[in-house]
Amino acid sequence: MRWSEIRSRVENEFAEDIKKRVSIHFTRHHDKSRSGRAWITIDGKEIANCCDWSAYYPNPDHKPSYKDALTKYGEFTARDFKDACWAFLHQGVEVCAASPNPIFQALAVLHRKFGKRRLLTLVDKTSDTHPLVRYLAEFRLSSEKSVP
Repeated sequence: MRWSEIRSRVENEFAEDIKKRVSIHFTRHHDKSRSGRAWITIDGKEIANCCDWSAYYPNPDHKPSYKDALTKYGEFTARDFKDACWAFLHQGVEVCAASPNPIFQALAVLHRKFGKRRLLTLVDKTSDTHPLVRYLAEFRLSSEKSVP
């Protein structure tokens, strides 16, 4: 399945109040390379970065940027992201929500069937929730409040 179809199908499963605000992206650097980059944007601003290059060839002199706020430099690869999207479509929201993988959980949080009670448990500061998952749960809750 082509990335454009995967992207469309994943984004169609997002909750109605965020569907037009959240986008997922994936690119390869060139045809002969297996390295690539994947990212999530909210209102056009990149919030999570999954880059093969940073995971396979870490730079000890890396200067942290806004891209590192929710996902650490080199923490996830573009392949991790693409696998999460595939699981999201074929295994469902429950499997993704129960996964120990934060990208799987992040996509589950964006799903239309992920309820408010579950979102509230993820934003609890005492929980051991990954920063990306917590951020998206808070985003979903704040988006629900702004919808009439």
